[in-house]
Amino acid sequence: MTNQQRPNRFLTLVLALAPLVLLALIVLVTFLAMRTFAEEPTRFGVPIVPSSRAPIAFPTVPDPKRCPAIKPASAAPADGDVVVLGASIALGMRTSKGTETAWPHLLATRLRQAHIPIDVVNDSIGGERLLTDNAGHKCTSALLRQVPGLALPGVRTLILTDVINDIQQPPHVNSPQEIIAGLKRFVTRAHANGVRVIGTTITPYRGLSTYQTAGDRCRHEVNKAMRHDHLFDGLVDFSAALRDPSGTSRILSAYDSGDHLHPDDAGQDAMARAIPLQLLTSAPSV
Repeated sequence: MTNQQRPNRFLTLVLALAPLVLLALIVLVTFLAMRTFAEEPTRFGVPIVPSSRAPIAFPTVPDPKRCPAIKPASAAPADGDVVVLGASIALGMRTSKGTETAWPHLLATRLRQAHIPIDVVNDSIGGERLLTDNAGHKCTSALLRQVPGLALPGVRTLILTDVINDIQQPPHVNSPQEIIAGLKRFVTRAHANGVRVIGTTITPYRGLSTYQTAGDRCRHEVNKAMRHDHLFDGLVDFSAALRDPSGTSRILSAYDSGDHLHPDDAGQDAMARAIPLQLLTSAPSV
């Protein structure tokens, strides 16, 4: 064999093995990527939605240090504080001035104009759910955030609102029984601390990108229980205040900010005016 033939045979061998080596590298890289994704999915910004979700496990030992409440701006007034636990709707998302055009701020203005000595503390946080934290975001479960809210000096009333996120956000909770159980747990804990709870019906969201027919059925069933089963010490019917009379699953177009979930300035004003002030001034029943 000549010296020229040896390199040619070696080159032929390399070219023959190259596809196999490349395939092995592809398999190895794919395996490592899949294992990393399975162990740390949030690194890729992808929420994992299980195909079959286990029943909700309620938080049992909340840590107030983990989710500190927003403190009142002043000393507790004579009739005590009202603390709002909600999400982006209660924060005035998609309104002209954010929290300044959100219904809790407008409610506080109504109370001042009526010379009623009650402060409204808006302890809402974007993405709040009732039953569990939002994926990757601590302190977004109302059942956890309720505890520091109860610890605020002078708090007499909690307003629980924006329960829509349990239904419209993945993982979707389409079981009315699970949500109602969470509401009852929230109320029981508040009553054990001598604080009453005012609930709000779940507002329409048909047209939102995450809308599901099963979710809307769940919303209607939970609202029905709120209205007829006396789950709370008082109830504000936000759904009735915002819905389009021609279709109860949609927000009235005059109140829709454009995403079919968040009310605009006019919608927020309608929500604030749907709250009877005497609901906040009546003596606690707990």
